[in-house]
Amino acid sequence: MVMTAELIQILSQYGKETVSAIQSNLASTGTNATGKTSQSVRYEIKQEGTKTTLKLVGKPFIAVVETGRKPTPEYKPSEAFVESIQEWMNAKGVDGSAYGIAQAIHKEGTKLFRDGGRKDIISNVINQNLIDRISNDLLVKFAQQFLQSVIQVWR
Repeated sequence: MVMTAELIQILSQYGKETVSAIQSNLASTGTNATGKTSQSVRYEIKQEGTKTTLKLVGKPFIAVVETGRKPTPEYKPSEAFVESIQEWMNAKGVDGSAYGIAQAIHKEGTKLFRDGGRKDIISNVINQNLIDRISNDLLVKFAQQFLQSVIQVWR
């Protein structure tokens, strides 16, 4: 059986690589205006009984960097949303009304959403390939330890 420390080491390696890749993608795609989203990306490893999980987390609604924000015309912009838009405007050097932009987003959604989103920030990192790589590394480690145990038993 894979030892807990070795399991955590493997998951930590993938957690660090995944966080780094997402942060790099945010920077290289120009979606890192204030840096807050990038700074919020992190990984957690949790153990509950015999279950160990790797979880990647970021600020709420981090997925909108890929999907855009859909229209929500039934709502009015919150103060926090308008403040976020103002921070973005300041970081990008955009003039205008943060409240006006927030209203337009509520009415029409973001341009990214209207254009169908993108897949080059998170989806190209967290996908079946990542799961397969983690599974393979864990299987190799498990197989090595299993074979060592069998050899010891039969000696």
